Amino acid sequence: MVDVTVTELRKDYFGEKFVIMNSGRSGRPVDIKVPMKKTSTRCAICSEIRGNGKPAVVVDQKSKLISSKRPYDLKDDEMLSHLIPVGRHLIVAITNHDDKVQTLKVEKLAQILSILQETARSSSSRKSGEYTAIFLNYGVGYGDDGAVTSYHPNFEILTLPIIPPAIEYEIKAVEKSMYDLGICTICRVVSLETGGPRQILSTTHFLAFAPWAATHPFEFWISPKTHQTSFLKISDKEISDLALILRSTLGGVSHALGDVPFTVVFHNSPQGDKDLELHWHLEAYPLVGIRAGLEEGMSVFLNDTAPELAAETLGKASRRELAALVGVV
Repeated sequence: MVDVTVTELRKDYFGEKFVIMNSGRSGRPVDIKVPMKKTSTRCAICSEIRGNGKPAVVVDQKSKLISSKRPYDLKDDEMLSHLIPVGRHLIVAITNHDDKVQTLKVEKLAQILSILQETARSSSSRKSGEYTAIFLNYGVGYGDDGAVTSYHPNFEILTLPIIPPAIEYEIKAVEKSMYDLGICTICRVVSLETGGPRQILSTTHFLAFAPWAATHPFEFWISPKTHQTSFLKISDKEISDLALILRSTLGGVSHALGDVPFTVVFHNSPQGDKDLELHWHLEAYPLVGIRAGLEEGMSVFLNDTAPELAAETLGKASRRELAALVGVV
């Protein structure tokens, strides 16, 4: 039994990230609601979809694939590295601006995830040392006028000329765990969190849980129950199940916390390096906390909501969402 009233320093599953859990500073999780404030009626994605002279390729009747005008790459110059406009940045967007991922029908979300998988496969870098990042932003991001524009539901695919530090960090931890124990880190985590106080929801193929050392209030992960290396390799049946658990948990966040901004990030193995492998998973961050000096300057995180309390709140809300989605009253 975990005493969530005690302030403590937790180390994450992979071994080198630290989080101070200080639940005593906040109220009960259900009291924390941070509704978004819309600051602009202008939507850059809607402008793309309407075809204002910018490339937009129709993927299906409800979704579009957009080539961004802002791809990124890195150029090294001895001690200095800087961004230059080379690379690929794609957006898979739902046509209807007012739709939300957290309220979509499961079948529609599964269709979008299939499009995302197919698009990421075709654009994914196979070069060693490069990485294809996949993520979702809701209520975060800014247009050319400085106004928030990411209310429009969309997933992004960004090719990077590096393996991101967070991914490299996990890969090294997996390599060490495989060498020392013969089992990957996330496989151990799934076993540990299944049925425990941090479990949020379980479906046929996936487990949703609040991580032991969550860096954000109400952070949760979704992991395959079996060892898999990439979202790009899962089956249609698994995509349908992923859509169900993702829709249920994001819907649970919306019901428990209100219409808060959030991000969802895919942690996949690099496509171009067969020896660099991790157990793929999603990490979701409802953006209800504040990152300040300790987080930004020291990379030590302060979380006012213990994962056990977050899991209790999100679990109840997510199970209600799941029951409604599958027709169980």
